[in-house]
Amino acid sequence: MKYASVDRYFTILRFFAAVFIALFFVTIAPPQAQAQSRRVAAADEAFNSFQYNVAASRYKKAYSKTRNRADKDKISFKLGESYRMMNNTRRAEMAYRRIIKSNYARNNPIVYLHYANMLRVNEKYKEAADYYALYTENVPDDPRGPNGVRSIGLIEEWTKNPTKYEVTNVKKINSKSDDFAPTYADKFYNALLITSTREGSTGKGLDGWTGQNFSDLFLTRQDRKGEWSEPVLADTEGKLNTSANEGAPAFNENFTTLYYTRCGNAEDTSANCQIMSIKRSGRGWGELKVIKLGNDTTVTNGHPAISKDELTLIFSSDRKGGQGGKDLWITTRKSVVDDFNKPINLGAAINTPGDEQFPFLRNDTTLYFASNGHPGLGGLDIFKTTLRDNVWTKPVNLEVPVNSSGDDFAMIFQPGTDEGFLTSNRRGGRGGDDIYHFINPPLIFTLQGTVKDDRTLQFVPLATVRLVGSDGTSVDAKTDPKGFYSFSKSQIKPNTTYDITVIKENYFNKKARETTVGVEKNKDFIVDFMLEPIPEKPVVLPDILYDLAKWDLKPQYQDSLQGLIKTLLENETVVVELAAHTDARDTEERNDILSQRRAESV
Repeated sequence: MKYASVDRYFTILRFFAAVFIALFFVTIAPPQAQAQSRRVAAADEAFNSFQYNVAASRYKKAYSKTRNRADKDKISFKLGESYRMMNNTRRAEMAYRRIIKSNYARNNPIVYLHYANMLRVNEKYKEAADYYALYTENVPDDPRGPNGVRSIGLIEEWTKNPTKYEVTNVKKINSKSDDFAPTYADKFYNALLITSTREGSTGKGLDGWTGQNFSDLFLTRQDRKGEWSEPVLADTEGKLNTSANEGAPAFNENFTTLYYTRCGNAEDTSANCQIMSIKRSGRGWGELKVIKLGNDTTVTNGHPAISKDELTLIFSSDRKGGQGGKDLWITTRKSVVDDFNKPINLGAAINTPGDEQFPFLRNDTTLYFASNGHPGLGGLDIFKTTLRDNVWTKPVNLEVPVNSSGDDFAMIFQPGTDEGFLTSNRRGGRGGDDIYHFINPPLIFTLQGTVKDDRTLQFVPLATVRLVGSDGTSVDAKTDPKGFYSFSKSQIKPNTTYDITVIKENYFNKKARETTVGVEKNKDFIVDFMLEPIPEKPVVLPDILYDLAKWDLKPQYQDSLQGLIKTLLENETVVVELAAHTDARDTEERNDILSQRRAESV
């Protein structure tokens, strides 16, 4: 008991000493240090509550008041992170640049990655490649470093060789604020429901994340002249739009039920995002329902893409078990009145350590989505993957001009067409995020060429050029006096292989093959022919010799017959006489048999 009492006595002494020291330092700590600590804490609180615009303002003030180098570096990083989350890439780049050579960056190599990403978005490609490489040296297991280096190599190629998509800003829909993530709103496909932070939204004040108005759903319609109306609130009764953020809508196939994202609520606009559904009721909206996707209230769920039968939902979420930031997940249900089952991650082929968002299902078998983790041009790029044998194929970047150095996302297609809308904050827009119309014009192929005599090199007029497609089509053309023939764009179809045969009296036929299978850009095929005149005298082939009592055709003679074989394949009406003989040895009967077998071997 004695030792116990002594132990308690020293414990008490140590406790009072610690309290005294703490009180002493608090007492003598300068007011400036206490105020600075409060500024940083207030900024951190805003940052952790996703109020990045507020956090950036507070970090800037804290940075200006800080003298300690290490503390300034830490604040600079948090300031860069705030700007990055606000999508202010230029200010984020400046904030990261302050610390890129510091011990803070060396101890936290994620700075190299974020700085490289901002450089890439801001089109400073050479410098970006250097910092992707530096990040890879420090974090070799993270694919984002090598993917960044690869992206820099692809950007020049894609920019020089754009795809045939045509992308146009829909200026009448867009405002100086963010306008994004549209969906078709009726069966005539002349109305759009869009997400916007424009003036007139229902939320009070500004969103602490973006510094803009809270987003709402707006409706715009297209008239007979193709002009879009000024977007108006899709709901003013508080069912669809609230004081929180609403956006990223998706209708079911019959346009009777809307699925969309709501972030926050009337009491707490910083609450996590949820997927909602609401049915149309006359000209208004019916009962609102939260789509249950688990019991974890700390998880963010959003950006719904619904299948035609409404039994499959693909969405974006930061829930546990993913590949990194926000991943794409899939869930199913037995009927539209049932809850969805436990979501399943779409896997590492689709998802990355970055973010995958804004999915869109086309015909239930093709998935379009945005990602900043796969190799791309800048921020979010649009990718395409196809479901084959219940497995999603490797995502394909849609390249330029669908994608740009900025954020490109939320691509939707009008059913039965190769056109629709996407969102981008690329240069030249009206506001931040703008809505763009796109069309993928049909591929245009033509085929043309000339036909000449291979002896005289003169043009061959009135030759028949026969085109037979793998789709069963067949069409003939005649060469003109200059030996020219052509087939128009209406005769050459995509994904078709064509056998071309040139037929002319007193000439051997000539054949060629061309295909449009896998050709993804417009192309004018040019196929010229040299026709060989049929000689007046028989053509005598070189002697073909055999070993004694053998009829096997030797390899060296097989080669000499290839020209004959090709001619016969191209000229079904040509007659060839084959004769074979033996020497005088052996009996006549055996020599007759051997001669026949030698002729047949040819």
